[in-house]
Amino acid sequence: MNGNNLLLDTNIIIYALKGLANVRPYFDIEPFISVITEIEILGVRDLPDTDKKIRETVIEYCSIVPLTNKIKTAGYFNKEGDKNSNPGCNYCSNGNRTWTYTCYR
Repeated sequence: MNGNNLLLDTNIIIYALKGLANVRPYFDIEPFISVITEIEILGVRDLPDTDKKIRETVIEYCSIVPLTNKIKTAGYFNKEGDKNSNPGCNYCSNGNRTWTYTCYR
């Protein structure tokens, strides 16, 4: 992976919770999620306790990336039309590591 880590999208976590095998390889490396993904996964109204525990376990397995101004700025730059980026993918860095933010549509 050339020193890069994957920053998993909320959808990847949801697919994993549903048991979709094609997302399993994303968890074979050290998975990262943003604090926003953590909020989206845990912030579900009327979530049964058993489902909440499962989600918390998945979150604990991942490293959580805080939302910093540097990451927000990188996201804005990408959304504004970085000609070197792929549609549907965002690239963010905290200065120490670079993550590829993967999104399925």
